Amino acid sequence: MAVLVLARLATRYPLSHPVPLMVVVTIAVVNEVLNRLAWGSWRLHDTMMDFSYSIFWPVVLFATLALGQRHATKRERQLAGQRR
Repeated sequence: MAVLVLARLATRYPLSHPVPLMVVVTIAVVNEVLNRLAWGSWRLHDTMMDFSYSIFWPVVLFATLALGQRHATKRERQLAGQRR
């Protein structure tokens, strides 16, 4: 989550935008590649679990905010159409 917050601050994109999430995914992948280089081979179960744990909450937060924003935008359009 710290990486997500830092990515949001560095890129200035909202958390509902995919850019901060992609930064988290990229850093998680780089971390797993570095682990592979350090251990000399892939530890598939460990790699999958680490990657999943690294991106789970950022993905949940992104999905929640993106869907909420989409729903709010749709509702605003409906209200604007009623005012005409």
